[in-house]
Parts: sequence; C-alpha cells; structure tokens
Amino acid sequence: MTTAKIIQSKGRPEALGHSAPGNGSSHNGRSADRDVLLVAFPEEKRLELSAAFAQAGWRTTFCDGPPEVYCPLVAAGHACEPRTVTDVAVVMIDPDHRLSSGQLPIAFCAGCGSSPGVIVVQRDMDEMEIEGRTAIVGGTSKAEVLVAAAEALVENEQATADSTGAS
Repeated sequence: MTTAKIIQSKGRPEALGHSAPGNGSSHNGRSADRDVLLVAFPEEKRLELSAAFAQAGWRTTFCDGPPEVYCPLVAAGHACEPRTVTDVAVVMIDPDHRLSSGQLPIAFCAGCGSSPGVIVVQRDMDEMEIEGRTAIVGGTSKAEVLVAAAEALVENEQATADSTGAS
C-alpha cells in the first residue's frame, strides 16, 4: 500500500520541484513525447490544458466522457481504447453535481486503473495529493500544475517499472 504525498501547490507548478514542467526533466535524458487524454472538460479549459501539455511535449486527445459519449467502462466494465493507449488521463469531476446526474460514470472513468490518472476536482483546493497511480488536483489550479501532476505520475510509473525490472 502506498502513502499519499500531499503537496501544497497553491496553484504553482514549481512547488512540485523536479516534476515541474519546463525544468528540463525528461525520460532517459531526452524530451519525451507523452499522450494525455482530457476527459469531461469544457472547450475553453480543453484549449488551455492542451496548450500547456503541448508546451511540455505531450500529445493531447479529448473525450467528452459519459454520459455524453458511449463508455465501455460503464456499459461493459472494460476500459476504452483511448484510456488504454494513453500515458495519463486527466478527468474533471464536479463534486457539486449529484452522482445520478452524470457524475457517477465520470467517477468510473477517473478511477479506471488502465493508465495513471489525474483527477481534477472542481473545488478551490491549493494542494495536490498523489498516491500510487492517481493524483487529485484542485480545479482552480493552473494548467501547469496539472501537467506537473501528470509528469509526476509518469515518473512514478517509470521508477516502479525500473525497480521491478520491467520496461
């Protein structure tokens, strides 16, 4: 069992230290292209996040998320292809909406273990919590903080794979 790491980011990506975007961190000493799936974000936020991830060398894919689109995770219990081929999924959850009005399927997506996930909770939070393959970030955080959380998850995955001898 892993222990949660809580980082007081106050919307500042530099609070993440070596995982902050733009600090020259890379995979195997080179800039790494990564894939991120943005789920259930409004168009304006998608564009902002896509630009921030692109600046850090990530390719971005979008999904409106359930119930807007068919979700095999909700319907049949298995992850969708975009989730299984992405390095990290960033899923927005609005805790003020009732789960019965569409947030329960989004919660399924956020909890999907097929790839690490950054859960963006639409609340005024100034801390980020990382535990295992999941990071929880406040919805008022800057886009760079979400990028840094995704990069921290990828680094954690790589460190775990390296320590177990997997590639």
